[in-house]
This record gives sequence, C-alpha cells and structure tokens, in this order.
Amino acid sequence: MPDKEKIYIDDALDYTGQSWIDKVLLHQTGKLEGIEEHPDDTLQKIFQSITMSHLHNVGDSEPFKLSQYSDYSVQYKWYPSDTEEQFNLNWEDPDTRGILYKYNWADKNGKPTPVHYDLNEFGFRCKNFSEKDGILFLGCSLTFGVGVRREDTWTQIVADYFGLENWNLGMPGRGLDSISLYCRLFLDNLIPNIKAICIYMPPPGRLSIFMETKLKGPEVSNTAPLELAHLNGMDWRNDDYWDKPLPRPIYKDFCRNNVSEKDLFYNWMWKRENTFYNELASVAMIKTIADERGVPLMILNTFDSIFQDNKDLGRDLLHPGISNHNALAEKFILNLEIDK
Repeated sequence: MPDKEKIYIDDALDYTGQSWIDKVLLHQTGKLEGIEEHPDDTLQKIFQSITMSHLHNVGDSEPFKLSQYSDYSVQYKWYPSDTEEQFNLNWEDPDTRGILYKYNWADKNGKPTPVHYDLNEFGFRCKNFSEKDGILFLGCSLTFGVGVRREDTWTQIVADYFGLENWNLGMPGRGLDSISLYCRLFLDNLIPNIKAICIYMPPPGRLSIFMETKLKGPEVSNTAPLELAHLNGMDWRNDDYWDKPLPRPIYKDFCRNNVSEKDLFYNWMWKRENTFYNELASVAMIKTIADERGVPLMILNTFDSIFQDNKDLGRDLLHPGISNHNALAEKFILNLEIDK
C-alpha cells in the first residue's frame, strides 16, 4: 500500500502547467451560483467570451474575406479608432489636416494612405495560428498597431529581425488580465512553439469581468453565454477617477458594513495599490508560461521613455506612428536574447 504522505507531497509538486490548471478547475466543481458545471464547459465559455470580446472591437465594419490559401482570415480597411469617419473629420479640420499630410497619411486631395488590418480567425492581427516558431507579443492597441500598416508595427519588425512568426495577441483597449488568462489556458493548443514573449504594458487600471448575456425564464440559464466587460471603457469611471482623488472609505467603517459599494468598486478598480496587485498577477501568470518553456520574457512600459526622440502619430492621430514603432522595436531587439 503506498505511503499516504508521499502521495500528498507528489501531488503538491504537480502545481505547474496543465496540471495546475486542472487542479484549480477541479476546485470549482460542485454547486456554485446554484448550478453544476463541468470544468470543460467552464473553459469553453472562457475561450469563447475572450475571443468574441476581441472580435467586437471591429464594430459594424464589414471585413473582406481572404482566400482560403491566405495566411489570414479577414481584412479590414479601418479599425477603431482608425475609422473612415474620424479620418474625414481630421481632414476637414485645418489643424489636423496638416498633421495627416505631415505624416503621409493623406495626399493633397485628402485621399487616405491605405492601412490594411489583416486578422486571423480569432480577430488577432497575426497569421492564423500554427505550430511554426514565433514570438508571442502581448499588449494593447500599440501592440496591435492601430493606425499603422502591419509591416510597420514593432511586433512585425522584431519578428522579422529574428526570422520568426509574429504571434501578435495585442488587444486594443484591454489590459493584460484577460489575455494572460487566455494564454495560460489555451496557448499550447493554439501556438505551442514560442521562442520569446514580449510585452509592452497597457495603461494601468484596465480590468475585465465575466458576466452573463442572456436570461432564460425567471433565472439565469446555466447555458447562457459569457460576455467579457472591459471596465476602462466606461467613460464616466475613467474621467472621474483617472487623475482625481478617489472616494476614501475608512477600514473601520468597512468592518461595520457601513461603506458604499460604489466607493468600494471605485477603489478596487482605480486605487494604485490595487491596479499594481492586478497587473502583477497577470504578469506572473505570463511568467509561468515563459519559465515552463524556457524562453525569455521582456517587458517594457512608458517608464522606459522610448518615444522621447521619436514622436509621430498613426493614421488615427491618436496612437503612436511609424517612428515610435521603430524605436520600440529597436529597444526589444537590442535587449532580447534569442538564438537566431
């Protein structure tokens, strides 16, 4: 008969990789929210909600479907916030018209310089996933490359330099929390052969939460799809508390259950220590992926002052332009150690 203490110790050592995920999922079994759900169902709903959330970014734009022989699935001519409507507004304004012309985003007649957004089947700005060796890129709209051509994005420049695929999982308007979960759970099945992970950190205070999207009868159906809500997109929260003092609930009042739930929510979302806590958890999750694969992980953010001497704008006049992307790519290339 095996020694029970040895079994316990051996099981504890299994908290890595897929085994760790399985154990956490099993911890969720049993009745929760009044329903029973198999772990595989939970994973499927998470996968669909993150993917669909990303696809929602394109809004009502109609894509051009690419050939079945293409490395990509669809192509968009515009992508929020790089919209045709915004381009026309910028062209009509004498001040922004000059900026469009200065950065070669329009000719003298107001014709826009083409920027094609080639996306894979899951809405990411990279080729359809495969087992080819590549670099995993994570971040927000700067990593995605809103406002510039794919060949001018920092992710493509870095990937080309090392002769690897550009697995760009940048998600505009998002933080790292949802994409780190996506990678932790599904990366092995999507792009198993990554040789490095590069992150340009999104702005702090970006959080995502899962919620149901459909009611069935008087109660929520246990088969209702999940939707991923991105809280930084709610302008009334962003504008009020990005750069203004937060409500300050007192801990003693909290213990007496005498604190506004709204004030607690604001502090959970915007208080510096809480944003640090959330982002560190996301980075730690990504670090486990790098450690398991034995690949380098490199992270940069605005603190690195990369763009001081390379200031320009993309076609939307909101996001960094080609010079900025080149500067960011150079920083990664100089500090990233990959065997070529």
